[in-house]
Amino acid sequence: MIKIVEKEPYESYDHFNTRDCLMYPNYMIKDGKEYFVVNRTSNPSWQENYDFNRIIEELKNNNGVYTRFYGFYNRPTELLSKIIERKHSFQYPSDKIEKLFDSSLVPNSDISDFHGNLNEVSAAFKYRIYDMEYVEKLKMVVNHIINKDWEKATVSLDDTKSYENNLLENEQSINKDVEPDICD
Repeated sequence: MIKIVEKEPYESYDHFNTRDCLMYPNYMIKDGKEYFVVNRTSNPSWQENYDFNRIIEELKNNNGVYTRFYGFYNRPTELLSKIIERKHSFQYPSDKIEKLFDSSLVPNSDISDFHGNLNEVSAAFKYRIYDMEYVEKLKMVVNHIINKDWEKATVSLDDTKSYENNLLENEQSINKDVEPDICD
């Protein structure tokens, strides 16, 4: 079961709108551990960049395994499946695995952002992932894609989808009768 909590706001400079605004940090509490999710802001025009309610709903639906900030595909494996099917490539400089997976958001935490774009089509994406074994499996698929080893990428993706499905099924069976406690 997860719980979303909003902490005390802090003032920050909004570079997009060139003014100060209040940032409201939101955290997910899962298995007694706190994970950063996203800052909600007092600036309504900036707030539209992230659909806060959708992000929280996705976390509720998969019990805090991942959420999508932007991109066409709901699951990271759906995106990777299309990349393999179409033999697309990641855009430079995000064609390096260390650029596609960023764990620097909160040092020493179990959070990784998987983000980038594709060369062949405009398909920017960003997922925040809260399961590091899942991240490692995704990295294996991405590495095969970068190396254009489509057969290995397909096999690795199948393994990752199986892990993802087991993870989500286990999370849903644990919480099937319990509605996550979401605080505003």
